[in-house]
Amino acid sequence: MTSCNCPNPPGGVVNCPDDHIAICRVVDGQAMSECIPPEAGLSDEAQAVRIVEIVTRRPVLGPLTPTERAILASGTYVSPDGSMNVTFKVPPVKSAGGGATMVAS
Repeated sequence: MTSCNCPNPPGGVVNCPDDHIAICRVVDGQAMSECIPPEAGLSDEAQAVRIVEIVTRRPVLGPLTPTERAILASGTYVSPDGSMNVTFKVPPVKSAGGGATMVAS
């Protein structure tokens, strides 16, 4: 199971299947949970871009910036205007290359 804690307030926990991304998005004090399934066939970089776009609800227009990489590394995001606070957990992703794993937490 992939789980993440929701920001306080209101708090809570999101539990998702093992291979899904667990997201808790607090917008204007209301928690909304999401379980995002993996998308087959994406490279590690394309998967990272997809995750940042889902979490921030904004398109990524090129390679990930240091700020976007920091979002992935921290597992948190706050919108520029402060109206959206997101926590998320990315499960380990097995590389097609044989046994290596990538984890963003």
